[in-house]
Amino acid sequence: MIKKRKLCLLMEEDNKKKKKRKIPKKKERVPVVNNESIIQLKRFITSEMGGLDMKLVIQKILYESDMKKDQSRLNMPILQLKIQTHKFLTDEEIRMIDESKDGIEVRVVDSKLRMYERPLWLKKWHLKHTDNYVLKTNWNKFVGDNDVLKKDTMIQVWAFRKDRQLCFAIVLVERPDAVNNRDAT
Repeated sequence: MIKKRKLCLLMEEDNKKKKKRKIPKKKERVPVVNNESIIQLKRFITSEMGGLDMKLVIQKILYESDMKKDQSRLNMPILQLKIQTHKFLTDEEIRMIDESKDGIEVRVVDSKLRMYERPLWLKKWHLKHTDNYVLKTNWNKFVGDNDVLKKDTMIQVWAFRKDRQLCFAIVLVERPDAVNNRDAT
């Protein structure tokens, strides 16, 4: 009986040790930036392009993985989106993204306020703990043609409609040195 009790106590202690894990501190949410670049982008899309229904999808810092040539994609974790999926995608687009191996073709306005000549593809990746949207196919070429996109640069991705077609705009919000200076304060 004593051995059995000791064994139970040892198992309880072991379980307590296992349950104690460090939970990482939540990063502070950075306020959404609304600077001159964003104002120019909105004016360009709505006035010059005739784009409609402009919505901020995500504001994020470009990580090394977003810039790696072998990964060739812009990762947009669903938990970090500024808007619910059904607010910028139609039901049909959601269905196509979920059912298609390749996702859907989208056009993208680049940082120079021009419609990029090559289409990108919006796809949903189902991961263990969450899902991510990714812009892929031609991403590396897009980054190469937009030399302001660098690791640690803060960007915003906007969704809008042009002739009912889903389009995105990717705009530089802050350069890496500004992001690093903000983090240091």
